[in-house]
Amino acid sequence: PPLRVLVVGAPRVGKTALLRRLVDGVFDVSFVGTLGREYADVSVQVNGKMTQLRAWEHTFESEQKCTLKFDAVMVTYSCTDHTSYESVCAAAGAAARRGWRELPVLLVGLVADRPHAREVTLSAGRSLAVDLGCCGHVECSALLGTNVVFAFQMLLNSVLHRKAPAKANSHCSLS
Repeated sequence: PPLRVLVVGAPRVGKTALLRRLVDGVFDVSFVGTLGREYADVSVQVNGKMTQLRAWEHTFESEQKCTLKFDAVMVTYSCTDHTSYESVCAAAGAAARRGWRELPVLLVGLVADRPHAREVTLSAGRSLAVDLGCCGHVECSALLGTNVVFAFQMLLNSVLHRKAPAKANSHCSLS
């Protein structure tokens, strides 16, 4: 069965663009809104092996109504929108109550290709990832394709290591 990943963040931070770049290899400037499907399936190479991934996209608000179980969570914000970054902090408490403490969580800054419009620094993103107990922090550009595959590989690698008996004590959660 595919590994199930929740991609969550404030509205209009670039979640759909990130998934479209991963799944279809494209960035569509005219595309607006959510993925338009319940989930996206894709194969990602992790440690030399192809790993099946099924990714769901939700806002923080819609995720609270979701009853699905996930193997990992990718929490997103826009590097060009400080409000979206602040929403990660606000959602952290509710997320912890939903059981994310038990899951690998990766913090991802999107729209990293617009340095002139940056409102969230790289160091602020890294610091928040540490504060939340995330397994890491990555900045991505769906427009350029920068770090898109790498972010999913990093998160899936954390899932696979947690499932392996020798790595059961992996530190990768939302505290």
